[in-house]
Amino acid sequence: MGMLKDIERRQTTMNAMSQKTGVNWSKAVEADPSLAKHYRGALIRCTQCAHASSCRTWMDGLETANEAPGYCKNKDLLLRVKTA
Repeated sequence: MGMLKDIERRQTTMNAMSQKTGVNWSKAVEADPSLAKHYRGALIRCTQCAHASSCRTWMDGLETANEAPGYCKNKDLLLRVKTA
């Protein structure tokens, strides 16, 4: 798979995880533009994660979640943005 396709796929996964955990990046960045760099960092971390398949399976079984699973490299960031 090409690098750009992988980034696109992971962005879709990260956005789905954000939605499941109650994070709206658009609103968060609008309220605090400095969060844009954190979004980019989160996407990079997601592309480096070895749990993509587990992540998608975990999300498929849930409507919503209070937080991301323990293996998620963005778990702490998602919690911070959610409560900001």
